[in-house]
Amino acid sequence: MNKRAFLRALSRELRGLPRGERAASLDYYGEMIQDRMEEGLSEEEAVACLGGADEIARQIRQGEALPEKRARRFSAWVIVLIVLGSPLWLSLMIAALAVILAAYIVAWSLVAALYAVLLGLAVCGSCGLLGFAAGLIKGNFAQAALLLGGGCALLGLMLLVLPWLNRVTAAVANASAWCARKILYLSGRGKA
Repeated sequence: MNKRAFLRALSRELRGLPRGERAASLDYYGEMIQDRMEEGLSEEEAVACLGGADEIARQIRQGEALPEKRARRFSAWVIVLIVLGSPLWLSLMIAALAVILAAYIVAWSLVAALYAVLLGLAVCGSCGLLGFAAGLIKGNFAQAALLLGGGCALLGLMLLVLPWLNRVTAAVANASAWCARKILYLSGRGKA
């Protein structure tokens, strides 16, 4: 039985318990399986070490406390490998974080640049409309017509592009939030 099937069976067996207690039990046994897999057992072996879902559910229903989690202990050779490999893995981790940060800065810089272009279109379009009014006052109707057409075209282009730019901004914000959640999950400080 794999981890997903075991947790599904345990969830069925724990039906009727309060939601929080059931979720805590499922989280606990999911972490137990994950810990054993990190120790080198296959998924099926890790599940088999726990016993049957019905037996675990019976223990939980009888009010037996969840067993204490074993503290993770690294063997000496794992610690030696971590220390000796630190120049390599640490530099690779710093490089990966620098690439992620650079991509984040580039994405938001592009969004800011596009908003600056939109602001420029709005300002130039407004100046065209003001030039139209000035051309009418001076009596230069050809120049006024040209400025009116140019101003309206620029304002229309701005209004046409604005909804698409808002969508791009929302997509970049969602991608940034997704990356932040993944980084927190990988660092062990959050849930994905």
